[in-house]
Amino acid sequence: MLGMSSLTAALWSAPSFVGMAAGTTAAAALARRIRLGLVIIGALVLAASGLALISGVRVDSGLAVLVTGSTAMAASVGAVVALATDLVVASAPPERAGSASALSETGTELGGALGMAVLGSVDVAVYRAELTDTMPAGLPPETAAAARDTLGAAVATEADLPRQTVTRLAV
Repeated sequence: MLGMSSLTAALWSAPSFVGMAAGTTAAAALARRIRLGLVIIGALVLAASGLALISGVRVDSGLAVLVTGSTAMAASVGAVVALATDLVVASAPPERAGSASALSETGTELGGALGMAVLGSVDVAVYRAELTDTMPAGLPPETAAAARDTLGAAVATEADLPRQTVTRLAV
C-alpha cells in the first residue's frame, strides 16, 4: 500500500522487535532495583503512551510516528509479559513450576486470540456501518457486496471504478 519493498517494510518493523527485547531485558533489570509493581505500572504507562501516539496517526503523519508508537507498545508488552510470567512461575512450588508456566502461556495465548477476535469483530461492524452510510451510489451489486466484506476487497476494485469513487469507497 505504501509502495515499499519487502526489505524496506521489514526494516520499518525492526524497531518493534528491538523494543520487545529491550523492554523484556530492562524490566528484569529494573525489577531487581525497584518494586515490581512500580515497574509494571511504568510499563503500562509506556503502553498507554504508545497507544495514544498510534491513535493519533493520520495518513500525513509519517511512518516514523507509527513506528515510534508501536515500538513503545512492544517494549511495554515485553516488560509486562516477562514480569507477569515470572510472578506466576515464582509463586508455584518448584515441582509445579512447569505446569504454572504452561498455564500462564495458555492464558496469554487464549487472551490474545480472544482479544483479536473481539476487536476484529468490532472493527468489522464499525467498518460495515460506516461503509453503509458512505457507499457511493451506482456501484455494481457484486462490487458493493465485496466492499462490505473487507477493506482489501474495497481497495481491490480500484482498477474497475473511477478514481473519485474508489477514494470515497476506501476512506
